[in-house]
Amino acid sequence: MRKKHIKFISVLCAIVLAFGLIYSPHFKSRAEEGISFSDVVKDGFHCVTLSDFGVEDTDKTDGSVDFYMSEDKDNVKSLHKTAFRAYTVFNNTTGTGTEFHLFTQKGGNTGIAFTIGSKNGKDLQLKRIKTPGPSISPTFTATVSKAGIDATTFNGTYFLLGLTVEFVDSDSDGDDDDMKLGVFFNDKLYDDSYITIRNAASSSSYKMGTRMNFAGEAGEIYSYSEPKKISECPENDYDRITLSDFGIS
Repeated sequence: MRKKHIKFISVLCAIVLAFGLIYSPHFKSRAEEGISFSDVVKDGFHCVTLSDFGVEDTDKTDGSVDFYMSEDKDNVKSLHKTAFRAYTVFNNTTGTGTEFHLFTQKGGNTGIAFTIGSKNGKDLQLKRIKTPGPSISPTFTATVSKAGIDATTFNGTYFLLGLTVEFVDSDSDGDDDDMKLGVFFNDKLYDDSYITIRNAASSSSYKMGTRMNFAGEAGEIYSYSEPKKISECPENDYDRITLSDFGIS
């Protein structure tokens, strides 16, 4: 009788556990979680923020933010295994909108840029600054719903934008000159896939460098820093309190 009782309890516990996993709002499978920025950068990436370029947090970016990812300003391949992220706000009230220029050379808006496609702000596009030139494959347009942003529009929305850069030989021409670009929204890789810009480093049409800046309508950008664990904070700087201090036992 005791064995049957124990067996019944075990089965009941298994059912309760399964029910909890299925209906818990905090449970996600690995596939649902997707590829995270935090996991990717563990693979030998060098992480940089605005402060690495001597740029302080700013709430106005109509061309006033202009910085370099590297001292070697025109050698885009020096960005290999570089990761960058910042909190951003793109605005579009005029039809042109904020443009975040990436991987450009000094003296002109070359390379690529993120911009809101229209005033409704339903999508964020990655486009070429100068044409004609090599195409971006695949053409990148991120939608708000697929990006996992808790908003109905990118226009005026505060979100965490992350980028990872690697140079690979995607076209099998024997040269690691193709840019593998990861675009992350709030820590998750968009559509679980990377963007390939073939011959990004070798083609003179791209004129890619290590410069980044904002242009067009003013947007916003703020530095990102990893939150500290309690164990990493000096104990003398804080008063330790518990629930009992609020009368909760």
